[in-house]
Amino acid sequence: MPKCQSCHKEFEPKWPNQKGCSKRCRRKIHKYVKKEYFGKSHCQRVSCIMCGRFFIQNVPGQIYCSKLCRDRNKYLKDLENARQKVRNLPAYIEENHRQKMRRSEVKQKCVFCGRTTGLIVHHRDRNPENNDLKNLVYLCGSDHQILHCFVLPVNNSLNRE
Repeated sequence: MPKCQSCHKEFEPKWPNQKGCSKRCRRKIHKYVKKEYFGKSHCQRVSCIMCGRFFIQNVPGQIYCSKLCRDRNKYLKDLENARQKVRNLPAYIEENHRQKMRRSEVKQKCVFCGRTTGLIVHHRDRNPENNDLKNLVYLCGSDHQILHCFVLPVNNSLNRE
């Protein structure tokens, strides 16, 4: 039989790993363990790297006083990474297929059903790098889905009107 860690009496445990014989003893043990944990060297007063407020470290290596400061720092890092990517872009960026189709004089309607809403620009040869106007057609979402799901053969049947 195990011994109580507080009063050192033998007791019949009600569940595995029970350390105290009664509620009172379990509370004493918990307070002692908590005191021992917070007395360790990692529990020191440090300043938050985000806002500069002082706080007690609960975990070794903790550098933020709250989740809010941690999330703000992550947001600022992500923003800086995005800005860096924009700075590294080439001076001339080729316009994409959607922009080309909007600027062209092609009627904005599905070549199959004639819808004018929910249009998608489709590459006839299915090569997304080929943004030539002869290779691009407007399709509504459902026709575009049918075209890709049933894998129609690549041909020139997608004529513009």
